[in-house]
Amino acid sequence: MIAFLSFGNEITVFTTLSSTYNPNYYAENIEFVPIVGEYKYTNKDGQHGLLGAVFYSLSLQATVSKIKGFDLVFVSTIPYLGIAAILRRLSKENKKIISIFYEAWYYYSPSKNFRALTRHLFRNEIRKIVIESDSILSISKPTTFSLRHNYKAKQIVTMPMGIELEAIDQVPKPTMIFDVSFLGRIATIKRVQDLIRAIEQLKNTGVLIRAVVIGDGPALRYLKHLCRSTGVSDVVYFSGKVSDEEKYALLKSSKIFVLPSEREGFSIATLEAMACGCVPIVAVPDFPEIFGVSHYVKDEINGKYYEIGNIKMLASQIKMILSDQNKLELLSKKAVETARTYHWDVVLEKLRKMLI
Repeated sequence: MIAFLSFGNEITVFTTLSSTYNPNYYAENIEFVPIVGEYKYTNKDGQHGLLGAVFYSLSLQATVSKIKGFDLVFVSTIPYLGIAAILRRLSKENKKIISIFYEAWYYYSPSKNFRALTRHLFRNEIRKIVIESDSILSISKPTTFSLRHNYKAKQIVTMPMGIELEAIDQVPKPTMIFDVSFLGRIATIKRVQDLIRAIEQLKNTGVLIRAVVIGDGPALRYLKHLCRSTGVSDVVYFSGKVSDEEKYALLKSSKIFVLPSEREGFSIATLEAMACGCVPIVAVPDFPEIFGVSHYVKDEINGKYYEIGNIKMLASQIKMILSDQNKLELLSKKAVETARTYHWDVVLEKLRKMLI
């Protein structure tokens, strides 16, 4: 999106990304300005807690004064708290404000200790953001539905994320070496432990599969310990952080991609895996508003669903697909076809029409 907007425009990106981020990938007329440095608003398990969101919001309030002299401002709404206040300050300068929603929580609460409080706070903040925004970009149909149904949003456009198909196509398909893969931030909320437990169940019934876990994060150490304690260390490979080329190669070397996550606004990782030929098996969360992956993964059409946390059901789905070659090939073909409709060129054309 950033590269697209840079054509004929001067773009400034106020970001919290770390100093290791390389802005040289983008055009010369795009400037990156750090606003809250290396501040972490997740706990040791990688969860987005209430206190973290509060402190992060206070940091944003302290730096928003840098945003001056722009005609159009795109604002990421996560973590909700404090964003409405920022929008009010920006609107005083007659800027057009487009808020980007990756999720729109209503029934879901990210905090186990303060469920009623966090639901109330986040609902209230999202309502304010909707009111203060000139337009809203939603990245998935479930998020759009929540914004319209729960928050009465009207000026809203659903614009899903895109993937770099050219980069994926350039990576040759290696000899198939993994049965199952996972890609993402290794945090408790991703529930990769459910995949490990499913692999354990399969192994205990004589079904041996090989899996690769791609990525890094605070739960990595725990997952490695879990593999040792369950006796599956010999069939689960942890790649750690890898380059895009290595990531696509690992995905192409796998037959199935499992997304056991508690919630997803969209999941680029799943879409990339589908483009690489993986059949997605995705967890259905407790609340539809956080099932963003259902925007493009359809049960029995280009993937499979299972009940979140139902390890027995996950193991059964994996076994069923691996034992039915025709099913595997059909779902894989449909997955690739779906993924190819999310090329960035197609996605950004929707944004162009919105801004004209």
